[in-house]
Amino acid sequence: MSTGRFGCGCGSGSGPCGIDGPTRDVLGEISVGCQMAMDSMDQIAGHVDDASLLKLIQRYRRRHEELEADVADLLRKAGERPPEPGMSKSAFAKVMAGVKLNWDESRHEAAKLLMDGCNMGIQSISEYMNRNPEASQTSKELAHQLIALEEEMVQDLKEFL
Repeated sequence: MSTGRFGCGCGSGSGPCGIDGPTRDVLGEISVGCQMAMDSMDQIAGHVDDASLLKLIQRYRRRHEELEADVADLLRKAGERPPEPGMSKSAFAKVMAGVKLNWDESRHEAAKLLMDGCNMGIQSISEYMNRNPEASQTSKELAHQLIALEEEMVQDLKEFL
């Protein structure tokens, strides 16, 4: 069996290069994770008055956007549609962020919410990688990039607690 451009076995999946299910699943979870992170950052940024925290949120939002664009491009080139976060995940995140920030619009609470989101993202991506060990090397590298990005963000947010 030959190898497709994403490290998958051609003919084993539905895309033109034959992107396999595990690779598609990992890339899809990275895409959804980035989208949810950007949505959360947008929501929280609307409640932040602290200029340095706002700058940090904007910087990490751009980095998530760049990673999501790379993943979406890979999926499209493989004939796949980038997934969107499920309504229940997205709605729950919006409600929780809105409720918590309405109680306490401090930079402390915003940093805690962002850190919680990062930790959930790290867990989710790690689970997908563990469940899909046969995913392509490219998808694993992108997953590791997202994990590193989330871990870095957590470290940078600590100063706002």
